[in-house]
Amino acid sequence: MEILIERASVTLGFLTLAAALSTFASCRSCISFLKWFRIQNPLSNKAYRAFYQFHSYYWWAFVSLLVIHLSLAIAHTGIPKAGDPDAPVHWYILSFGFGSALFTFFTLSSCRISNDFISGLFKNENQLQAGYKKFKGYHAYLWLIFLLVFAVHFFFAHQHVGFWPMPGM
Repeated sequence: MEILIERASVTLGFLTLAAALSTFASCRSCISFLKWFRIQNPLSNKAYRAFYQFHSYYWWAFVSLLVIHLSLAIAHTGIPKAGDPDAPVHWYILSFGFGSALFTFFTLSSCRISNDFISGLFKNENQLQAGYKKFKGYHAYLWLIFLLVFAVHFFFAHQHVGFWPMPGM
């Protein structure tokens, strides 16, 4: 049973990765990053424009998969205990996984799709709205931090189980 939970967690991890990359690829920040590499505006491509218009749906898929993946990962590892030979790597995986989740929600809250919801929370408080507008300006940087923390999470997870966990590992 333990190996099935681990395999389900790994499978959901890859689905979460695909959803994260789809979300990032459909974001305006990705277009800005592509300019650093002298890549022309991808919005001039009809197929990319069709992909780009579903940005909010990618966010829904990403967050949903992330919550399920995180739940299964915690069910699999629990809180690592002293004496467990895998405790250090589980701590690294969980720590960077929680960091990734935290930056996911910061990035989502700074995204254009959250604008109406967040601004509505601050209806009559102009100072808070001004602070939120400034926070939204860091959206691309939050993506960059998320991607870096996620890469470290993926590195440790891959070091621990590879691409597919085998019984007895």
